[in-house]
Amino acid sequence: MITSRFKFEPKINILIGIPVVFQIVFLVVLAGLIVDAEQEAMRERHARAVIAEANSLLKDYMDLAALVYLYQGTQQLALKNRIEDIFQKIPDEFANLTTLVRESDDFKRDQAQVARLSEEGLFVLGEVKEILSKRSTLKSLSSPVFGLVTRMEGFLKDLRGFVEKQKSFELKGPDRENVARFRILMWVVAGVVLNCLIALFLAFDIRSDAVSRLRLLMHNIDLYKSNRELKVPTAGKDEIADLDAQFYNMAQDLREANRRKQELQAMVTHDLRTPLTSIRLSLSLMLQGAVGELSAQATKTLKSSERNCSRLIRLINDLLDIEKLESGNFQLDKKTQHVALLFEAVEDATLDFAADKNIELVFSEPQFTVLADGDRIVQVLVNLVSNSIKFSEKGKTVWIEAELFNDYVELAVRDEGRGIPADKLPQIFDRFHQVSAEDGARGKGTGLGLSISKALVEAHDGTIGVESELGKGTRFWMRLPRGDKPMTVSTPQAEPVQKRSK
Repeated sequence: MITSRFKFEPKINILIGIPVVFQIVFLVVLAGLIVDAEQEAMRERHARAVIAEANSLLKDYMDLAALVYLYQGTQQLALKNRIEDIFQKIPDEFANLTTLVRESDDFKRDQAQVARLSEEGLFVLGEVKEILSKRSTLKSLSSPVFGLVTRMEGFLKDLRGFVEKQKSFELKGPDRENVARFRILMWVVAGVVLNCLIALFLAFDIRSDAVSRLRLLMHNIDLYKSNRELKVPTAGKDEIADLDAQFYNMAQDLREANRRKQELQAMVTHDLRTPLTSIRLSLSLMLQGAVGELSAQATKTLKSSERNCSRLIRLINDLLDIEKLESGNFQLDKKTQHVALLFEAVEDATLDFAADKNIELVFSEPQFTVLADGDRIVQVLVNLVSNSIKFSEKGKTVWIEAELFNDYVELAVRDEGRGIPADKLPQIFDRFHQVSAEDGARGKGTGLGLSISKALVEAHDGTIGVESELGKGTRFWMRLPRGDKPMTVSTPQAEPVQKRSK
C-alpha cells in the first residue's frame, strides 16, 4: 500500500513553486538572449551607418578631385558651384563619422584612425581651397597642385582601407546575429522540453503518492453505496489519510445507526400490524351485524374507524417494504409473466375502488411477456391505478396500456385527472412527497407509494417516469425487460382481459 508521511500543503507549494521558479529563470535567460540579439542587430546597423558615411566621404573626395581638375582647365562657374557644395558637405560628413565612431564601443579601435583621417582630409580640403583661390595650374611638377594630388591620393588610399576594414567587420555581424537567434531558439526548445519533463515528474509523483489512495477512498464510497464491507482505511499522515479515516468511521457510525433504526422500525411495524389487523377484523364483524343491529351514527363511526385502520395497515406494510428494500432483504421471484394476466390481477384489485368513484378503467390487450416478479409488478400497477382514481373526477377514464419495444416492454397508466405541476415532477418519487399538503391531510396517501414503486421497478433493472400537464392529466410509465419472444396467449372468453366499470 502506498503511504505518505507528509502533508499535502507543502507538496502543493512545491508543485506550484518549482514551475514558477523555472518560468522566472527561463524568462530571465530568454530576455538576456533577446537583448543580446537586439544588440547584435544594433551593432550591425551602426556598422552599416559608419560604412555608408565613409563611402560618402570617399565619393565626395573623388568627385572633388575630378571637379578641381576640370575647373582648372575650363574655369566654368557651374563646376565652381559644385566644388563649393562639396566644401560645405565634407566637414559635416567628417563630424558625423566621428560621432558614429564615438557612440559605439565597437569602434574604439578606429577612433584614432578616424581622427587622423579627419585631420588629413580637412587639411587636404583647405589646400584645395587655397589653390583654387590662387588659381594655380598644373603646368609643372613643382607646382603646389602636384603635391596636393599626391597627398590626396594617399588620403584616399587610407580612406579606402578604412572602408574595406569596416566591411570585413560587417560581414561578421550577421553571423553573430544568427548565433544569437539560434541561442534563443535552442533555449525555447530546451525550456519547453524541461517544462514538460518537470510536469511529467510532478504528475507521476502525485499520482503514485495520492491518486491510488484517492481511488481506494472512492472504492470505499462505492462499497458503502452498495452496502458492502469497506476496505481498511489508507495509511499515512496526510489529508487523504485523514479524510479516508473520517469517512470510514462515519460510514461505520451511519451503518450502525441505520441498523438500529431498521430494528426499531421492524419491531414497531410488526408489533403494530398484528393488533391493527385484529381491530380491523373486529370492526368488519361489527359492521356485518355480529353484535346486533347498529344505529346509523354507530355505523358511520365504525366505517370511519375501519378506513383509518386500513390506512394504518397500508402505511405499516409500506414501511415494511421500505425496511426490506433498504436492508437488502427484499427478494424478487423473476419469471416470464404475460402482461395480460398481470392486467387482470390489477383490474380485480382496483375494480371496486373505481366503481365507488364512477371511474371507467380501460385495459389494453397485450400479447407479450415481461421478465419480472408478477406480484411486485401488480403492486406497482395497483398503486399507480389507485393514484389515478384518487385524483380523477367522477365520470373520467383511466387507461392501462402496454407497448412492446426491441429490448423492453413499457407499461403505462394514463388518466384525465388534475395533473402535476411542472415544479413538482422532479420530486414526485421522493419518500413522503405530496403534490399538495392537503392530500395527506385528506387521507389521499402517505407519500410512500411512488417511492416504493420506483425502488421495485429499479430492482427489476427497469426505469419509471411520469409525464403530466396541469389540468389535463398524468401518464406514469415503467419499462421492464422483455420476457420470451412475443407470443399469443388465449384468455378465457368468460373473463375478457379488457373490462370497463362505472
